[in-house]
Amino acid sequence: MIHGGEVVRVQPNSIADDLGLQPGDVLLQINGRPLRDIIDYRFYGAADYVELLVKRGQEYIIFEIEKDPDESLGVEFARPTFNPIRQCANACPFCFVDQNREGMRDSLYIRDDDYRYSFLFGNFVTLTNLTPSDWRRLEEQRLSPLYVSVHTTDPDLRRRLLGYPKAPDILEQLARLREIGIQVHTQLVLCPGLNDGPQLERTIDDLAALYPTVLSIAVVPVGLTQFRGGSVRAGGRHNRIIASQASTPVRSYTPEEAKQVVKQVDRRRAQFRKELGTNLVFASDEFYLMAGKSVPAAKHYEGFPQLENGIGMVRYMLEGFKESRRKLPERLKSTRKVTILCGTLPAKVLRQVADKMQDACSGLSVDVIPVENKFYGPSTNVSGLLVGEDLVPIIESIEGTDLILIPRVALDNDGRRLLDGVTLQDLRDVAKYPLEPAVDMKETVDLILRMDAGEELGKSVPPPRIGGFEFSPVPNSDTFGQYVTYS
Repeated sequence: MIHGGEVVRVQPNSIADDLGLQPGDVLLQINGRPLRDIIDYRFYGAADYVELLVKRGQEYIIFEIEKDPDESLGVEFARPTFNPIRQCANACPFCFVDQNREGMRDSLYIRDDDYRYSFLFGNFVTLTNLTPSDWRRLEEQRLSPLYVSVHTTDPDLRRRLLGYPKAPDILEQLARLREIGIQVHTQLVLCPGLNDGPQLERTIDDLAALYPTVLSIAVVPVGLTQFRGGSVRAGGRHNRIIASQASTPVRSYTPEEAKQVVKQVDRRRAQFRKELGTNLVFASDEFYLMAGKSVPAAKHYEGFPQLENGIGMVRYMLEGFKESRRKLPERLKSTRKVTILCGTLPAKVLRQVADKMQDACSGLSVDVIPVENKFYGPSTNVSGLLVGEDLVPIIESIEGTDLILIPRVALDNDGRRLLDGVTLQDLRDVAKYPLEPAVDMKETVDLILRMDAGEELGKSVPPPRIGGFEFSPVPNSDTFGQYVTYS
């Protein structure tokens, strides 16, 4: 079945504009090739002769174009994929999607395992659902890099952790990707006593042997909520999930165990720096913070290839403040107080940054309020999973401030809703002071400067995190909730 991509915008003065393409048109084919997504659109559109098949209402129209291969046609689509998203066939005992409470928005119950979203947006996939046609497409279009959830290279243990007895051998799949020229960033979601310790050593060794096909290895802790085992939205997978959780008990890391993981990863990192010229393996910020250790310097992260997986976000925030603090005046025009809300895990680091801000700028007071996550449970301590149910009472109680900042990462792609459906406007309605979402310390400083200049805050909606397609990305089931900075 040919779905095609619905056009939502035609860029002015583009080829599509000259042809007369319109919003509502459906682009079905390029040069006779059916379009499954924007990847096909870009790949087959990169030619000097292009024939488009477009559906407009009940009419089919063919356009013939001669152009530079690098020249875009100039259309934007409603979604990045034109056929249904590929859903996950696994039943991981730690899948975050199955740890959501009933009654949340539908997109939070989608278990994506679609290699196209991996290529486009860095979503992690397990590669367990690839078909022969998928492999042919990967080879033809060289969709690199991909982001792959490995967890362990022990085939039997991986099948257990994925809750999928038919899961292929991941090392064989990675070797096949190497043969067709595709590189990968990998992640290992560690579960105490299961895939850490000697198993982690084995996995790191196996993946390092595939460098530079394997570009990076992220080591992140399992994230658990109080709803684990109680999801009522599991549908036909419910029995498999319950069985997986029962056969593979999973718990959170203790601070002492986190120290051991950091020590192990840091040792291997130093080894690879000498042998390969790259650090290759990185422990997540969450491990460092749980262990009570300082995060490494910026150069350690080698360009932050897995930033949104919680690898280096704290350091990125600190570096961002170093850069933006120069914009702060020595003294504000009038005394101002800013109140920042964040998860409990990054609060200590953020408090240190707040102190530096106050020292750098006379008249500025910055308060940091860690918000306990009662919605998901106390083991959920990152800022990206804060919900309205927990934020509203804190916001209502705030007195004597000039500006309230919440983490932008807690809002959806459009910057309008939290995970429990509470909207940004709902928060503003209960706040006694202007309330703004902030992405990072640079934006925090910019908001302070705008406030000091007398600009009215607390009314705008932040721009989408991902633009151009006008869609809300679904959360990735493995890493959803690993964000550790306040923004």
